[in-house]
Amino acid sequence: MDEDKKNLCGSKSRDNFKRWHKTLHRSWYGLDVDFIIINKIKILAMIDYKKPNSTTITWAEQIAYDDLMLHGYEVFIAIGKNPKTLMVYKYLGEGKVGDTGMPFIEWESKLREDNKLV
Repeated sequence: MDEDKKNLCGSKSRDNFKRWHKTLHRSWYGLDVDFIIINKIKILAMIDYKKPNSTTITWAEQIAYDDLMLHGYEVFIAIGKNPKTLMVYKYLGEGKVGDTGMPFIEWESKLREDNKLV
């Protein structure tokens, strides 16, 4: 893991927890999930954010994403520099990401319409 990734700043308490966890044991792995979209009764999708120049799926992400899919959850990768220009791509499994993206707001609107509570 590179130094930039170790020193990411966001929520100070979250970052402190993540840094602390890295000191516990060399083989105790973990990763954070960027965002989970829900409706009033279930999880609709898990989203992981990637910068445009950093779109590689790590081995830890692949383990987590594949396991989430095995349990019926959809996983998506959001790529972009600006929240207003994010593109969302479906994670296909085994470290592969679909090549057709959709603008975030359009994607979330469709996701919610497809999962509308009756």
